Amino acid sequence: MRVLNVVSLGYPAGGAETHVRDLSTVLRERGHIVTTLASDEGPTQERFADLSFRQLPAKGLKKIGSTLYNADARRQLRSALATFRPDVVLLHTLQQVTPAPLFELKGVPTVLLVHGPEIYTKSLLNWSLLASDYRLPQRRRMLDLTPGGLVHYAFYRLVCRPVYRAGFHNVNEVVAYSAYMQDLLRGEGLPASYIPLGVQLFQPQPLPPGPPVVLFVGRLEAEKGVFNLLSAYKDLLSALPSARLVFAGNGKDRERLMAEANELQPPVKFLGHVSRDQLPAVYAGSTIVVMPSVFVEAFGKVGPEALSSGRPVIASDSGGVREWLKPGKNGLLVGPGDVAQLTAAMLSLLRDEGTLARMANDAPGSVSQLSIQVHAERFERLLQDVVARSC
Repeated sequence: MRVLNVVSLGYPAGGAETHVRDLSTVLRERGHIVTTLASDEGPTQERFADLSFRQLPAKGLKKIGSTLYNADARRQLRSALATFRPDVVLLHTLQQVTPAPLFELKGVPTVLLVHGPEIYTKSLLNWSLLASDYRLPQRRRMLDLTPGGLVHYAFYRLVCRPVYRAGFHNVNEVVAYSAYMQDLLRGEGLPASYIPLGVQLFQPQPLPPGPPVVLFVGRLEAEKGVFNLLSAYKDLLSALPSARLVFAGNGKDRERLMAEANELQPPVKFLGHVSRDQLPAVYAGSTIVVMPSVFVEAFGKVGPEALSSGRPVIASDSGGVREWLKPGKNGLLVGPGDVAQLTAAMLSLLRDEGTLARMANDAPGSVSQLSIQVHAERFERLLQDVVARSC
């Protein structure tokens, strides 16, 4: 089968992009021909996209207009359809893509894969806006929108979203990667099916000796709860001075986060970008992994990765996290943005060696069904069905 991915970013910026890359690799191993069309935004490091279109302007009126219609994305998709001749098109994240290319897909078997908040998800539209659109970015309430944010929200809701929905008439199947997202999409009139997200699982490693290490893996951005984690770590040190904190990843708030952590002792460690090959060693060097998102995690693939490595996870109780985190079995849940709860959860796990060891032992088996290989088998059957129905 010839498979064409269409995605906003063609490098591993986050969970959605790494999933596109990993799924493409496994589909190729299973004999399929896969190519990927993405914007030219971002670094060339670890870029997996084969074809590209021009990214949206960064600001101004051009950005607003282009958010509705990326003409180059439509042109490049039209070209890919003519030259690559895919049996099926997979639409992933669409903010850089815009609705424009959807209208090239009439008669082409197409699957929309919903990784998380998008402009067309009315219930989660607030997370598609920029942090600068809010006076209090972490809360993402309508009351906190700036005047410019109100304009952006109205434009996305009243103009962009209806155009997306019109373009979805050319989509044969909508797939959610968590039951949470499936329910949300169905509530908004998109009849989504459900395939649990697949993750590249790692070999479990024994807990390391020495001081306890708290690890965060992901984008260093406020919506991921990194500042809350830093605050909780400061409180943790007063009760457990030997604890260490490590951030793995990059993001737009990295410099501000580093500045706030600058005077802490022991010093907070920032690893920067971590490649796929380096990740197992990073997880192995940790005691627990924390996912403190205030953002709605549609699934949260870092969690199953960490669990497969034998690391208990403390995560915000948000979105699809309960699909893989079983409180008391492989980790703990805390309220999104609740620093006191996060501090208490970290302290309780790091002080209770028996519970920590039990959770670390149970963690890998709790996510074995979420391997990317199992996911690819389910996904392959869905694609075959979509193509057969389109004939």
